[in-house]
Amino acid sequence: MSIRKLAGLACALVTLTSAEAASVSPPVKPASVQIAEDSGGEIIQYLLKQVQFRESHTQLQFIGRCDSACTLYLGLPPSQLCLTQDAYFRFHLPIADDAQTVQDATRILLMKYPPWVRSWIKTNHGLSTELITMDYAYASRFLKPCATQAKSAT
Repeated sequence: MSIRKLAGLACALVTLTSAEAASVSPPVKPASVQIAEDSGGEIIQYLLKQVQFRESHTQLQFIGRCDSACTLYLGLPPSQLCLTQDAYFRFHLPIADDAQTVQDATRILLMKYPPWVRSWIKTNHGLSTELITMDYAYASRFLKPCATQAKSAT
């Protein structure tokens, strides 16, 4: 399956209607996942994980570096996210074999980010092949601190 077809499939999977989202029952005690030293990877995999986390109401604790496709988790509801003071996020253009795929993947990324992330990216001259870093100070304006300051991911 081509990257373009996978991107289309990912778009379809992560665009839940409000009726579908409302039909998902939260678990009695949501799971908690720590995100640290995550270098990212294939966008489709992170989009699928994002849907799983959203549906299961999994709580994500950002306790360190979250790069590239990992930043898609910022598109989860803020009630599912928290930060420690060691959390930071790094962004860049998607990597692909052709310009059209890069353009399509970039459109998907930007569509999935909340407005405050898109605004920050724009203020920092947009996505390029160079990493740009969003620090805790900025992200903490939009996301709550974690109740306990975790030391490392398990």
